[in-house]
Amino acid sequence: MCKERKKNVPCLPVYGISNNMTASFIRTVTGDLPPEQLGITQPHEHLVLLPGRSFEINPALLLDSPECARRELADYKAAGGSAIVDAQPMGAERSPLLLHEISRTSGVWVVATSGFHRPCFYPDDHFLFTETAENLAERIVREITVGMFDYSCNQETSIKAGMVKWTSEYHHIPPVMQKAAHAAAIAHHQTGVPILTHTEMGTCALEQIELIQKYGVAPSAMILCHTDRNPDKYLHKEIASTGARLVYDGVARTKHGPDSLIIDLIREMFGAGFGSQIMVAMDCASRTIWRHYGYGPGLDYLLNVFIPRLKRAGFSERGVRRLLVENPASAIAFLPLSEK
Repeated sequence: MCKERKKNVPCLPVYGISNNMTASFIRTVTGDLPPEQLGITQPHEHLVLLPGRSFEINPALLLDSPECARRELADYKAAGGSAIVDAQPMGAERSPLLLHEISRTSGVWVVATSGFHRPCFYPDDHFLFTETAENLAERIVREITVGMFDYSCNQETSIKAGMVKWTSEYHHIPPVMQKAAHAAAIAHHQTGVPILTHTEMGTCALEQIELIQKYGVAPSAMILCHTDRNPDKYLHKEIASTGARLVYDGVARTKHGPDSLIIDLIREMFGAGFGSQIMVAMDCASRTIWRHYGYGPGLDYLLNVFIPRLKRAGFSERGVRRLLVENPASAIAFLPLSEK
C-alpha cells in the first residue's frame, strides 16, 4: 500500500517547488501552483484515514480505500470541484504516498497537512508529549520544505505539506496544545505556511487567536474550523474582526445542525462585511458521509445540493465565487516572507 505507484500519464500537471518567497503560492502534494489556478476548493476534508487511534476511538473514522477516494473525487470534480485540503496531520492514519497517488489519478489538487491533532489521537509516549516546541517545529518545517514522513509505513517521502494544524479542546487549550501552537507559529515564521486549527464544538476560537498572537502570528494567517458548531453570530463577528478566517464545515453533518443554520451564518457574515473570510466544507472524516463506502450523501453534496440551496436563498453568483474560489485561494496560500 505504501509504495509509490508510477502512472504513465498523470492527470495533474506537476509543478516545481517555489523558491520565490516574495510571491504567494499554494503547496499541493504534486507541487506548488499560483493561487489563481486553485479553483473551487473545500478547505477541510479527509481523504485518507488508515487504521490507528482514530479508528479505535470511532470505527467510522476509517478511510482506507484509495479506490473509494478516487471515485468520490471523480464525483466532486464532475460537480466542478478542483481542490481539497486534507486536514489529517502527523500520525499513523495519514499517508502522504496515498494522497499523492489519489491526487494524480483523480485530477484534483490536494493540500496535505502537517502539525498535530487532538492529544487523544496519540499514544502517551508520542513525541508530541515529550519534545519541545522547537523540536516539534523542526519536524513541521521539514515536512513543509523537504517532505512528509509516512508514519503508516515508516518511510520518508518528498511529498510536501501545505498547511500546519493544531487544536484546542472543549472550552480550553491544554498545555500540550499550547506547545503545538508555539511549534506551528515557529514554522509559520520560517516558511509562511498557513495555519489551520480545530475548535472543539466551535469553542476557544478567540482564545486560539489570543494565543497565536502571543507568538507573533497575525490572525489573518489562521483558518479556524468547525466554528459553525457554535453558531453564535455575535461571536463569529468578533472572530472575523481580528482578521482570522472561518470555515463552516458542517455542511450535510446534520447531527451538528441543519444546512439552513450554515446558510444563515453565511448570509449574516457576508452582510456584516466579512465575506472575504468565510469558507465552506464538509469535514468528511467519517465514512458515513461517503457515498462510495456505501453511505452518503457524498463529497459532491456541497456543490450539487448546498450551493444551489444557498442561491435559492438569495445568495449571488459573485458571493458563491468568493466563498468557493477566492477565499480559499487567499487563505491557504503561503504568506510571502517579505511581508512578515
